[in-house]
Amino acid sequence: MIHERLVKVIGEEFGPFILEGPEIFYDGVKVKLKNGFTLTVIYPRDREYLFSWCAGDRKERIDTAPVHNGLKTF
Repeated sequence: MIHERLVKVIGEEFGPFILEGPEIFYDGVKVKLKNGFTLTVIYPRDREYLFSWCAGDRKERIDTAPVHNGLKTF
């Protein structure tokens, strides 16, 4: 399962820096780091994912979900 692999990699790579988490969702994982950043990885389907780093008002994000510019909320 992808979540188990994500949690393992996050623990191996960021273990000493983790403040809280990992918090596991049905389609992803969220971890709060000691430096104030929050790392979120959402992986709902093959070839679709969201990877974001957030700290305060600063947000960096990679999102491969399709763009639906016809939606009212676009």
